[in-house]
Amino acid sequence: MAAASGRSERDPFSDKDFSNSVDPLAGALADGPFGRALDLAIQRSELTLEHIQRELTARGSRLDLTTLSDWRCSGVAPAGDGEIAALESVLGLPPGSLGALLADEDPADPRTDLAMLRRRTRQPRLERLLVQENYHLGPDFAHRLLRVREVVRAKRDGVTRGFVYYHGERLDQPLPTLHDTAGCRIGRVRTDPTAGILLAELLLERPLAEGETAVLDYELTFTGDAPADHHERRLPMGAKDYLLQVHFDPAAVPADCLGYLRPDGEPANEQQLWIGQYHTAHLVVPDPVAGNYGIRWITG
Repeated sequence: MAAASGRSERDPFSDKDFSNSVDPLAGALADGPFGRALDLAIQRSELTLEHIQRELTARGSRLDLTTLSDWRCSGVAPAGDGEIAALESVLGLPPGSLGALLADEDPADPRTDLAMLRRRTRQPRLERLLVQENYHLGPDFAHRLLRVREVVRAKRDGVTRGFVYYHGERLDQPLPTLHDTAGCRIGRVRTDPTAGILLAELLLERPLAEGETAVLDYELTFTGDAPADHHERRLPMGAKDYLLQVHFDPAAVPADCLGYLRPDGEPANEQQLWIGQYHTAHLVVPDPVAGNYGIRWITG
């Protein structure tokens, strides 16, 4: 799950900047699968497998090139505790971010940690049927509150958790706080302020069988003071329906508002949005494929 805050110092939706703002790795770390996340992390690092293997050896890992290649291609990683953690370190990833994609252990087991997980998986645990976001701004256009509802369906038996992944683009701003859940409870939370990343577990009320659904509600509250100029959601595996509603403060209503759709590998498509009498604008996307979707606004 990825919610990215906006940058105010320049327009991130020019042709050049908009393509750079898309972060497939953030989405893959949120929803997997493991092999795709690992592949994208290796691409971003610009390191060869040989270099990665040497760095792993220096950290005491015994992973060979064949194993690394298999993990990258197949998404199967029956690794020991230290191997995944070493790989995250070499690739510059937040501790536990790859390990979380292999998580299927009992969440009540104190021996289980996001950075100490070992399991194989070939497909995501959950698929999104519906994603609804209500995003509230303050009188200074700064982030204040993001309310999220997700309807998810288990892709296999025994699913016990989902994940929240937040990637903020303004590293000079504090990360949000996750709270007020319904239909789930907050498990372990990992943050990396230097990368603007928050990763958290949402523990389901009970294990789901394949095909069963759950409704997950949660909120992110913000304390930063930097004005935002857009909000977007990364849907790495698409969804059935996506709804984003932006709530502006009556004292700070933008001059213009645009919704945008950018499926992976396709040019961005923008549409004019109406700001109603209740100072809100919304974007509805039926059956979105993998990509980035959001609303941007012009303040003057």
